[in-house]
Amino acid sequence: MKKLITIKKLLSNTTFVLLTFLVFQSCKKAADITTENTSVTATPASPQIQINDADAILVNLQTVTYTSVRGTTIETAIGLPVAMFFDGTNFKNVGSVTCEGKSLTKQDNHSYIFVPSATDPLGVTYDNTINWAIAGDNGFPGGTYSVNSSFPNNVEIDASNGQNIDSKSAFTLATKSPISNADSVYFGIYGPSGAVNRVLAGNVSSYTFSESEMNSIGAGIGFMQIAAVKHVKREMLSSNEVVYHLTEKVNTTSVTFK
Repeated sequence: MKKLITIKKLLSNTTFVLLTFLVFQSCKKAADITTENTSVTATPASPQIQINDADAILVNLQTVTYTSVRGTTIETAIGLPVAMFFDGTNFKNVGSVTCEGKSLTKQDNHSYIFVPSATDPLGVTYDNTINWAIAGDNGFPGGTYSVNSSFPNNVEIDASNGQNIDSKSAFTLATKSPISNADSVYFGIYGPSGAVNRVLAGNVSSYTFSESEMNSIGAGIGFMQIAAVKHVKREMLSSNEVVYHLTEKVNTTSVTFK
């Protein structure tokens, strides 16, 4: 049984989440509700999890948007793989890292992310078998790592972009259809005065934020987010490092809190 210990948030300092990610070192217990005070609402990036026995976590991440065409809902995915290699409570440099043949960018804190470009706006396209290649350094062995593609489904938020939400009353954040093929689901609301996040089991498709939680985020333009995570594979290398492969699908929508 896989044990979830903490949440590790990937947050952006810009209003365009697909271009800039910063991995923060602060950890929160999975059962906690947390409030973060900010003066301006920033677009939230997807949450990432940390697992107690992991030496490396390879996250096959998709941010998704939904459009309706003649009554049919179309999902558009942007592939943004993330890799983290642990040295105690810190990340470490393991040399070059690629996912599906595309290079990830190493951040100052030694986490790795994929940054889309103007010529590659949809990021990484994941095949049925997802392939990673790691050069190896600082005690982590180089090699290739593969996992079958198995993403969570049905994370479309049941709210329209720009919708007005009463921030003085309890509010239920939900998906339009039941989430499937997930092990954990993250619910988040982000307003000008703060943010509240909740982590629930993979078969939960809604969470009701209390009146006090809604009051804490303030009034103004903000965001709602639902992210579903699937633990696809755990493998132990011959050198005893433990590598976790995750898939994650996240949907974020802009709203106005009144």
